[in-house]
Amino acid sequence: MTKTSQTKLVTTVILASIILLIAAGDLQAKVELGRRYIDEMNGFSLRPPLDTERKRDPSTSRLVTWLKRDSKTGAIAWTLSVLRWTSSEKNLDLKAYSKVLARSLRSRENFKVDSTSVSPVGGKGAIHLSGHSSGALRMWQRQAWIYREDGNFLVIEVKGPLGNEIELNKLCQEVLETVELKDPKAAKAQRVDNLARGRELLQSITKEKIKESLITDPQWFLLRMKDKNIGFMLYQEKAATVDGVAGFEVYSRLMLQFSDDQPKMFKSRKLFSSSDSSYDKWSERQQVGSGKKALSVGEDGLRQDHMIVCNIANGGQVNTRKKPVPKTGIYIPRAMIEILPRLIDLDKPASYGFASYTTQFNDYDMLTFSVIGTEKLTFGDKEITVYTSSMQPNPTLEASKFWLTKKGMVLRMESPDGLVLQQATRDEILKVFPDAGAIGQMMGN
Repeated sequence: MTKTSQTKLVTTVILASIILLIAAGDLQAKVELGRRYIDEMNGFSLRPPLDTERKRDPSTSRLVTWLKRDSKTGAIAWTLSVLRWTSSEKNLDLKAYSKVLARSLRSRENFKVDSTSVSPVGGKGAIHLSGHSSGALRMWQRQAWIYREDGNFLVIEVKGPLGNEIELNKLCQEVLETVELKDPKAAKAQRVDNLARGRELLQSITKEKIKESLITDPQWFLLRMKDKNIGFMLYQEKAATVDGVAGFEVYSRLMLQFSDDQPKMFKSRKLFSSSDSSYDKWSERQQVGSGKKALSVGEDGLRQDHMIVCNIANGGQVNTRKKPVPKTGIYIPRAMIEILPRLIDLDKPASYGFASYTTQFNDYDMLTFSVIGTEKLTFGDKEITVYTSSMQPNPTLEASKFWLTKKGMVLRMESPDGLVLQQATRDEILKVFPDAGAIGQMMGN
């Protein structure tokens, strides 16, 4: 599950999207929404409320659920879900079908519908139902059945305790106004092509190609948000041998602080991969704050043969997760993600898909790297021609944009949230963050 928080930032270095997670309080008169959630394979996107947990559901009909927990007890206060449903009837008259649907829900789910209406959502006709469950657990709920075609519906459902009808109804309406719909057929065909290109690229990587791509000089980056300096990052690569396996390592250290009244966040990463991606090892540490109040999380992962084993240390407890590696040749190690632009022909616009391991869900996401083209960029006091690309960490997120040199070095990155990573010199970083020198010494720079 993912949880939004005003003081937390999920970072992956340089090529992984840096995603700002912003929080809101408990449900109020004005619903505050988070960043857009995208499901290309099912042809929809929307903005869920902030301060919610997203849950992946193995059900084929329930696509995704967001949970809102009570800030004091941790109990589930309400849920927002997206489902799909197919009726055996085709070419439906929605006004007439709303009555059939209400009777069916009463019989099938103990959902007593108190009101029905028909109005568009995302440019498509939709049946709106609201009422309460008549079983032992009485809950208010509202459902919007968005009619796609030939009996296919996308269902958006908000469910919560009786007594909160006004707030929950407003929440549902705010979310519905953000719904966007697309034909998923094109997205599915594009995914197949992208994964094929990604697999072909991974198969073409050699030890010589890796050696030529590595940038061993330290790289410094300034992090900015809304024209304010909020942090910095030091990044470096080198050839290495780990556990008797030859390959390369990526190191990084990062500091972030959004405002003077918020704690600093430090993150360090050490990523290793063999050139053929068969051996993959990583270590990540994150700390928020300092002293006795500091919150620390550690992660150590290993991919060997056909299995990933990942240990997460949090609050003195260690949780171990295991996941078989896809046998389709599309798995990409974390270290390999960082050097992707130097392995791809930037003169040829195209998209490449890969399976990347996500610790949060102990699962694989489809990461997409796209070569876009060229454009002019003012860098320092010069205007230069740069190569543009984008990175989408998984299909549920908007992509971050990158500006690269011809050799694939990152000059600038901008996330959908407006977070900017800008190449800088060590001296430029030290003028803004004098303590950055200590981090450089830890990495030998």
